Amino acid sequence: MSELFRNTFKYFPVFIGSILLTFHGNPECLIDFFIYGFFFLAIITLIIILIKLVKIEGEHLDFCNEVNQVKIIKSSYSMGLSSLIFFLLLSVDVFLLKRHFGDAVVAYYSLAIKLMTFMSMVIISFGINASTKIAELYELKKVEELTVVIKRSNRLIFIINFIGGVILILFSETILKIFGADYILADSALKLLVLSQIIASFFGVIPMYMNMTNKQIVFKRIMFLALLINIILNIILIPKYEMLGAAISFSITNIFWILLCVFYVFIKDKIKMGIF
Repeated sequence: MSELFRNTFKYFPVFIGSILLTFHGNPECLIDFFIYGFFFLAIITLIIILIKLVKIEGEHLDFCNEVNQVKIIKSSYSMGLSSLIFFLLLSVDVFLLKRHFGDAVVAYYSLAIKLMTFMSMVIISFGINASTKIAELYELKKVEELTVVIKRSNRLIFIINFIGGVILILFSETILKIFGADYILADSALKLLVLSQIIASFFGVIPMYMNMTNKQIVFKRIMFLALLINIILNIILIPKYEMLGAAISFSITNIFWILLCVFYVFIKDKIKMGIF
């Protein structure tokens, strides 16, 4: 349900607004549909959460004294910062492309990013499904079962993203032309972004593992280091290579923080995070 709201339902207000404004109204009002759509979805999700909390029986809340508000805030704070940093990794290159090359190039590159994020959605969706099991097995110190869950999840993520990635790479020009002839200029950047996500899929559940095994603070620091590297690479490469430079910066940074997390987990927990 979480992923449906985050990756599907949140686009409904913009989609409905686009249809309505195409036939009647000011196209600039699409921004209002985007903003108020988030507010509307926030109200709906709040109601759903409150209904589900009411249905929880009293005996299921015996742990509330141990898991208090302060502990929740401390855990969520690092997770929230990590998510914010990942958002910035997807934004710094757009700001610099806008500064150096204007709106058109930003539009082309943003489409490539959006197509690539379909693969990210697969990683997040399957990773979240496995996250509670990862936390449970980690706390119970069932290393063998934990390894099986990790490898099984990573394999499924990799298979789906590999198939989807190959399709995107083989038919990239055709897909980009759907949005306009000029969008083909983002072809090389799209292929590189997709390739980096295929590589990332080898270790698909690594972000969830870091967050669900009391490694939120380390994960936050790794992501912050990745952000600094990303900014430096973008400053150097974007003026020279335009969209391809942005794609190179993101791909290097993306693979860097993933491999660093994988190395840390292997040193700390002696667990291999790959698909084999």
